[in-house]
Amino acid sequence: QFERDLLLITADYYDRGFINVKLGAPQIRLSRDKKYMYLSIPIDEGPVFSIGKIDFKGDLLGPEREYHDRLKIHTGETSNRSKVGEDINKLNDFYKDQGYAYVNITPLTNIDLDRRIVHLSFEIEKGKKVYFERINVRGNSKTRDKVIRREMKVSEGELYNQTNLDISKKRITALGFFEKVDISTERGSSDEFIEVNVEIAERPT
Repeated sequence: QFERDLLLITADYYDRGFINVKLGAPQIRLSRDKKYMYLSIPIDEGPVFSIGKIDFKGDLLGPEREYHDRLKIHTGETSNRSKVGEDINKLNDFYKDQGYAYVNITPLTNIDLDRRIVHLSFEIEKGKKVYFERINVRGNSKTRDKVIRREMKVSEGELYNQTNLDISKKRITALGFFEKVDISTERGSSDEFIEVNVEIAERPT
């Protein structure tokens, strides 16, 4: 748990612009009665960095200005790793809603130590468009397949769409018949197809 706490402290610094923060080895001291342990964590914060230029490379699906509109992080702000992670997820979802289920987005950084600026570049590989090949429903013994399938916002043969897949899970869960609803995907008969597995656990009736 303490190791996890050290990671959380480091992550908090990363979200406040301290991209070079270093945590030293914790110093441990026992109380005289040996009942308590005192932990001292040496921290070298380093300087605060701001976001510099933000650009996009690779397979773009429209003007670059539209990509900037989708981001939470902006030039001039204090560097924040969590925001960058959220922006990557947003960009991933945008591509997945256009059928690019295997999109790969890599954030590249170029650090200007003198000016304390982090230049950020999102490198995008969209991959091939993917279609839903089969939807498999598993775990239902009392509930008919069609009851579950009619709540799905995706259907076999359609272009892959992540948002509709997420909505499908919410709709099936909202029926109230199931203790657990898991939706996963796996490669279909070729790279252009993907299978959807709907795993459910029914509530006692």
